[in-house]
Amino acid sequence: MFDANTRLCLADVIHIVADWLHPFNKRETYNSKFTKSNGNVVRVPMMAQRGNFNYFSNEKFQALDMLYVGGDLSFLTILPKNTRDLKEIVERLNDPIYFGKVVASLKPTEVEINLPKFQMKTRIDLKDLLIKDGVTAVFHPNMGLEGILENRGPVFVSDAIQVAYIIVDEIHTEAGASTDVQSLGLEAVPDN
Repeated sequence: MFDANTRLCLADVIHIVADWLHPFNKRETYNSKFTKSNGNVVRVPMMAQRGNFNYFSNEKFQALDMLYVGGDLSFLTILPKNTRDLKEIVERLNDPIYFGKVVASLKPTEVEINLPKFQMKTRIDLKDLLIKDGVTAVFHPNMGLEGILENRGPVFVSDAIQVAYIIVDEIHTEAGASTDVQSLGLEAVPDN
């Protein structure tokens, strides 16, 4: 990713490890069927416990909010009642007002939890997304970004990448993300 023309690299990183306020018992984890968003059914390790948690249910989905130690952070899980409704549910939850109403509707309820133990990692090329959304000038060598560096040659953004991961197990959740924006110049050696 870096080469002799790299002038600047901006990175933003976040990492968190949060223990469940009510951890799952590892002996209660079992293999179970899980329906993926594409409708395929796979077998996954399923964590299980019964307890009093903030919960909400309507005709389309169930919402469960599980606290971490300290009580400042929580894990909000949405479970569609039918995978065919997933796209509609996601669209509605992206509305901050609707999402706020769902969160406000969570009430302490005795529930039996079956939550997949999982890990996921994503890598997103933000440059492609930004260009698709019309942000194109910063990626062009004639943009005029050279004023941010002591460099007389053209400077432009060459890459913008975001990598994120999450691990959810019986004891805790670990998550992290990094965003990297790399700027190139057309001269191999900066002026000093």
